[in-house]
Amino acid sequence: MLPVALPFNSSLIDFLLLLTKGLKPEVMQLVQRSTHGTCKLLTDDLFSLPILIPPLAEQHRIVAKVDELMALCDQLETQLTSTATDSDRLLEGVLHEALSPASEQAA
Repeated sequence: MLPVALPFNSSLIDFLLLLTKGLKPEVMQLVQRSTHGTCKLLTDDLFSLPILIPPLAEQHRIVAKVDELMALCDQLETQLTSTATDSDRLLEGVLHEALSPASEQAA
């Protein structure tokens, strides 16, 4: 087994978090399932995954770009929620107007 270097450099944390999220499909392929439903992930299998660590400046650039994109996703989600709320209100108004008795519409 190859020696394992543990990342004690706190400046690596944000990048390593993104990296591990990105490796989820590969890690899940290493999980062994038994016939009775339990799962296990062998440490040797996990440590055999090749992980390329770019220079620290590139790590910071990657993390900053992901943070920027996530902020845009948050803005989009807020806009979609607002649009959906406005659409729901409009639909309620139209349905109320269309389904109300004629005497209410004349008033």
